[in-house]
Amino acid sequence: MFIQVDSPSPSTSMESLNQIIDKAQKYLHLLVEHELKESILEEWRQWFKEAEEEYPHALSYFRDLKTRVNSVSSLPDGYERISSLSSKTQIELLNHIIDTEPISIKSPAELETKLGGLIPDRSNVRIFDRYLLKHRGERLEDMANTSAEGTPLNNLIVLLKAMNDRAPRVLEIYTEFFQMRERPSGMSQKEYEKLINSNEYEDFVLGLMKSLVEKIRSHYGALNGTQISIFDCTRLQYRTGSLAHDRYLELNKMVMVSTGGFNFTIPGHADADYEGLVSLGADEIPVSKINPPTLLLPVRKFARTPKGALVKFVAQRR
Repeated sequence: MFIQVDSPSPSTSMESLNQIIDKAQKYLHLLVEHELKESILEEWRQWFKEAEEEYPHALSYFRDLKTRVNSVSSLPDGYERISSLSSKTQIELLNHIIDTEPISIKSPAELETKLGGLIPDRSNVRIFDRYLLKHRGERLEDMANTSAEGTPLNNLIVLLKAMNDRAPRVLEIYTEFFQMRERPSGMSQKEYEKLINSNEYEDFVLGLMKSLVEKIRSHYGALNGTQISIFDCTRLQYRTGSLAHDRYLELNKMVMVSTGGFNFTIPGHADADYEGLVSLGADEIPVSKINPPTLLLPVRKFARTPKGALVKFVAQRR
């Protein structure tokens, strides 16, 4: 559930308010529009200060609220107001949380308004999706060609369009460039494992990463001010510490799991069509859906950050 931290209400219950603050960063996310954050938090500081006589630890509750609220550029559809929720009894609050619908993304317009709106300027974004930049196994038969093309580039064009107006300060992508079950025909498992652990493979993937970043920045100039890091976790497949199957998104302190992942495609679009999407507004794209549709569900944390035998590329800000 996404909860807007708005001005205090005269009917606010300290008990329900503390339940909301306590559950923040677990399965509730507290949001405030960036330009209002300072004034709204000052209103709450005064509210807690006036409550000290009845609740001696009130200002410690305010400090928890302050550290757990997230600045956003705009509020997502379906958000709740903390002033309304904190006026409910604790039983009413629990029932309301259980009945709340997650964020649903089914179209290019919803991707831009719902996901893009959650990203404040100069934020830190991390994406964990093993399929986002997956390449065809046949690419391993021509490792001299490091040009970014096809599905991986198209996936980034669709996904990062949501970030072009509010470019993050840091963007990190954890993915798998290749998967053993889709290795080239005739290549044994042993040959595949030897290849992906070779220096030749590392140079090849670094070249693909560099090409992806150059092409996506040529489409979305705002990302020139973003430090973009890509981590290829292919070598960790079937090992301890491999990339989780679940797909996660981390925006500053907020963590969400995506039921469909982030490797969005647009039905009926050939490779050449995707570059034409760059200059269109979300409501101008002549297709009303994306595949796969997804739900974004707030969670406390993701399973783990892959470590170890990663191929890493970092494109500094320009």
